[in-house]
Amino acid sequence: MKKFWQILGVLCLMLALAAGAAAATYEPIEVELPIQVLIEGHKYGEEFYYCILNTEFTFELSANNAVPKPVGKGISFEKTSDEWQATKKSWLVNNKESRSEDLSFGTITITKPGIYAYSLQQKASDKGFFGYDLIKHSIRIVAEADEKEELKARLYFDNEETDCCRITNTYRAGDLSLECHTYGTEAGKKFSTRIAFTNLYRKDKEGNIIGSNADRLKCMITRYDGETESAEINNGILSGSLMDGDKMTVIGIPIGAKYLASAENADGYTLLLRNEQKVIEKENAVTTASIIYTAKSVLTASLDLKTNLNLTGTLYKEKDVAYYDFPDKQASFSIELETKDEDAPMPEGASYGKIRKTFVFSRRDERATVNSA
Repeated sequence: MKKFWQILGVLCLMLALAAGAAAATYEPIEVELPIQVLIEGHKYGEEFYYCILNTEFTFELSANNAVPKPVGKGISFEKTSDEWQATKKSWLVNNKESRSEDLSFGTITITKPGIYAYSLQQKASDKGFFGYDLIKHSIRIVAEADEKEELKARLYFDNEETDCCRITNTYRAGDLSLECHTYGTEAGKKFSTRIAFTNLYRKDKEGNIIGSNADRLKCMITRYDGETESAEINNGILSGSLMDGDKMTVIGIPIGAKYLASAENADGYTLLLRNEQKVIEKENAVTTASIIYTAKSVLTASLDLKTNLNLTGTLYKEKDVAYYDFPDKQASFSIELETKDEDAPMPEGASYGKIRKTFVFSRRDERATVNSA
C-alpha cells in the first residue's frame, strides 16, 4: 500500500510540472532580420569599380500564416489562404566606393520557443545593370528558453547560423576606349575629341533631368608613350585633346549605356570615325572606337577602275550610222571600294573603310554607235 502512494505521488508531481510548463509564459523578444547586399564589382586591371547609379533592390519575404510577420517601415503585405508575403524595397545610392548596402526587413516578435521558417527572394530590375541573386533562400529563427526561462533566438540563413542574410549581386559593366590615329600630320598635332553619354541622366523626384550619372565614372587619357592623365566627365561629356597614338578610356560603364564619340573637323585633314555611336553591350570587355585623321596632301594617289558593260538595246539605222537605243530612260551602276585594314587610308567621303561611287547615263547621251557595214 505504501508503494502505491509513492507511485501516485510521483504521478501527481509529473502532472503538476506538465501543467506548469503548459502554462509558462515568456517575456517577448524582438528579432531583427538584417539583410546585406554585397556588390561584386567590375574589375579593371587590379581594381574594382562599383555601381555609379542610384539603384532600387526589391526583396520578398514569405511564410505560413501561423508564423509571425515582421514590423518595420516600408514593408507592404499580401495574404493568401495559406501564407503571407511581405515586400521591402531599398535604394543603393551611388555606391562607387563601397561593396555592400545594409538594410533591415524589420523586426519579428517571438513569444514562445519554436522554429519559425521564412523564405527570402530578390526580384530582378528591368534596367539590367546588375546580375541578380534570384535564389529562394531559407531563413529560420530558432527560439529556445534558457535556464532562467528567458527566450533566446538564433538566426539561420540557408541552414547556416549567421548574424545577417547576405545576398550577392554583380555590377554588369564594360569599358570604352576612344583611340586616335593620324596619317601625314605634323608631329605633336592634337585634335579635340569628346565622348557624350546620352542615356545616363540623373533625375529628381519630378522626373526633371538634373545631371548625368556618367559624371561619376572613372576615366583617363593614355598618351602614346604610356603616360596617363586623369580626366573628368562633366554633364555626361568627356572632352580631351588627342594626338596620334593617344586614347581616352572610360571605366565601369553600366550595360545598356549609349555613347556618341565625335571629333573636330580640322582644315587640311580628312576625318573618319569608327564605332562612334553604339551601346555598351559586352560585360567585362572593352568597346573600342576610333578617330582617324589623314592629311589631304597625302591623298594624291589615283585609283582607276575599268569595267565592261553588256547592255541590251534596240538597233536603229539612219543612213550610214546605226545605234542602239536603250529601253530605260536612264541606267546606273555602282562600284564599291572596301578595305578590312583599319590603318589603310581611304578617299575623302569614305566611311567605315568603304566608299561607293554610282555612275548614271541617259538613253540620249549614251547611245552606243556602231558601224552600219
